[in-house]
Amino acid sequence: MAEPTDASGAKDRENRAEYIFKKYVRWAIFFAAAAFDSVFLLGAVETICYQDWVLKLAKEHFAAIVGLPFAALAYLCLVILLEITTGTIEVKGLGFEFKGAGGPLVMWVISFLSIATAIKMLW
Repeated sequence: MAEPTDASGAKDRENRAEYIFKKYVRWAIFFAAAAFDSVFLLGAVETICYQDWVLKLAKEHFAAIVGLPFAALAYLCLVILLEITTGTIEVKGLGFEFKGAGGPLVMWVISFLSIATAIKMLW
């Protein structure tokens, strides 16, 4: 049996280091989005409680002011979480195929548009 050369061993270490780096960056983005959601929600609640014009605006356009930003961040977290747990996301359908960075992007856009449409229909 042939021994692996130093070049292939270095390549394996480089691939492993890149995988670990990407994994930590994805988790960091996930937690940063969750922290942003919390800060946004607390700031919105505080502003709505103390500013009458904001309360009126929030009541009239709640879906646009609060719903869509939270939906965007929720689906960002969903796409990142799916990529962390299952690996690279590939989207195929209707004669097109997205791999690499295009897969999560297309998945996020489709998910966000579906929830935005649902918010519009229910509002």
